[in-house]
Amino acid sequence: MIQQKRSSMISTTILVIIIAFVSRLLGFLREVLIGNYFGTSKEADAYFIALTIPTILFTSVVTAIGTSYIPIYSEINEKKGNKHGLMFTNRVINIVLILSIVLTLVGSFFTDVFVSLIAIGFDESTYKLAVSFTRLSFPMIVFIGLTTVYSAFLNANKQFIIPSAVVIPNNIIIIFSLVASPIFGIEGVIAASVIGMVCQSILLYKSIKSRGYFYNLSIGIRDEYIKKMGKLIFPIFIGSTVQQLNTFVDRMLASGAGAGSIAALNYGQKVNGFIVGIISLSIASVVYPMLADANSSKNIDFFKKTMNSSINSISLLVTPLAVTTAILSIPIVQFLFERGVFNKEATIVTSGVLFYLSFGMLFYNYKDILNKVFYALHDTKTPMINGVIAIGINILLSVVLVRGMGINGIALANSISSLISTLLLFYNLKNRIIDLEFKPILSTFLKVLLATGVMGIVVHMTYKFSSLYLTRDSFVAELVKLSFSIGSGLFLYLLFIYFLKIDEFKIFSSTMKSKIYRNK
Repeated sequence: MIQQKRSSMISTTILVIIIAFVSRLLGFLREVLIGNYFGTSKEADAYFIALTIPTILFTSVVTAIGTSYIPIYSEINEKKGNKHGLMFTNRVINIVLILSIVLTLVGSFFTDVFVSLIAIGFDESTYKLAVSFTRLSFPMIVFIGLTTVYSAFLNANKQFIIPSAVVIPNNIIIIFSLVASPIFGIEGVIAASVIGMVCQSILLYKSIKSRGYFYNLSIGIRDEYIKKMGKLIFPIFIGSTVQQLNTFVDRMLASGAGAGSIAALNYGQKVNGFIVGIISLSIASVVYPMLADANSSKNIDFFKKTMNSSINSISLLVTPLAVTTAILSIPIVQFLFERGVFNKEATIVTSGVLFYLSFGMLFYNYKDILNKVFYALHDTKTPMINGVIAIGINILLSVVLVRGMGINGIALANSISSLISTLLLFYNLKNRIIDLEFKPILSTFLKVLLATGVMGIVVHMTYKFSSLYLTRDSFVAELVKLSFSIGSGLFLYLLFIYFLKIDEFKIFSSTMKSKIYRNK
């Protein structure tokens, strides 16, 4: 039974990863177009600040609510049934609506204060642009809140496809606005970002409504489960707030590192986030409700096997991507962004950020999964404490390293803090779960590391070899060189993984074979 559940989990995760890949690919096209039309200009800096500030203000709150919702919802369904689960969901949505509307009004009135706090290095013209753009973007807060709760409800009910796919139309709307930016300007892109979030929340609402949800005005602050969720929310809120503070400090330090530094940092983080979004967030969205259900039903054996499988899957998928990104950071940025006003200088700056961020890519993915493990156990304090420690170190390192390394120092500080946070979480997990065995996790990691080391050498050598024959600096030539080097490395990596007999790879292979034979 457990083996069947693991096989189903891996199959679902692969499908979610594919959808996330398409979504992130469109998101990447969006970033490429921003780079093409606006490069590392003051308009781009103002645009990114305009999207950052509403996120900083509300993400901490909505992340805490959405994360704590799933284990409580699972407990209600286990003990009281679906009707009470729907009532609880409705009350959470109403609380989110009230908070988001209040924050939108406060943010709209004090926009200039928020911009001046974050963008301390902006000149007057860039500052005025940022204030104007940020005021336009504040209504997004309401729809970010609704989207988060709607997605959490669907994930808790094992409906993973729609929450993953719904970002696609959002990205398409923004892409159209960028193509039309010569007519409507970057203000049109800001408006499209808001419209995209509205469409996303509408699509998700239709989906949850088809699954039995009905809206009413009940808030139910005295509800025992709302109170219980409130206790879980606070530590998550603190941890998420500190994370947003880290983003705040990153942007603040980058704003003083020269014109275009915020944009370059953003582009590098987008490439890094592309991988994180595809892998860890996809795995976490599938695994987290399963862990919450396993904890609610006291199925500890399945809980531990699911956790181990998810961590091993992260090792299997992210390690080769991190190494490839580090080795090919310059050609990757050149291929993705270098066109229009995004010149070679911008490529060098952005690739440096990407190179140092790649060091922490694996640990950031581990951290995301491990946090969900603790949340499923109704323990939100441990991730909060570890997060505060790691981010405190991150801010300190960023302040020190930015002086000698510029924005590369900020990227390296992020990677080091991710490593520290991961180590702390593993240490606490060993004390939290009785009879937890780390040997299978370590064994899988060492096997993956061996295969990745060989792959990295092949990627480096094949890219250098192909560069000798494809010397023309063009999009097609770069595509061929990247495809050849990454493809060669991937082939060798999969060959090594197959012979090293990693469980998750065997389960995935057997699942794919059974589906192929079934279709025949």
